[in-house]
Amino acid sequence: MYKKNTGELFKTIITASTIFNKEVVKKDDELYLSKQQSKELVSSGKAYVCKEPIDINDDQKISVSELAKALNVDNKAIIEIANELNISAKGYNSKLTSSEIEIISKAVNGAKEENG
Repeated sequence: MYKKNTGELFKTIITASTIFNKEVVKKDDELYLSKQQSKELVSSGKAYVCKEPIDINDDQKISVSELAKALNVDNKAIIEIANELNISAKGYNSKLTSSEIEIISKAVNGAKEENG
């Protein structure tokens, strides 16, 4: 999940197949996760983190599934929120721009705060 004072995601490389957020991730998969989520996987010995965090203000695109994992929500929730915000996201592999990521993450975090 994004912290309010940062937009950083850490490129986390999986070193052994495992289950993460109720999904199977395979060796050599790359995930873009918050610092806390990255630490959890690294401490379990199943991943390592690339040194440089990815700032969501960069021009990189991230898939719906990577954003869902970073925000700890289902892919379907990201797609629904994106569509409500008139952002094109048809499936888990749809790529989102940095500005779309920021808009969606704010909406997800706002919904989480409302629901407790």
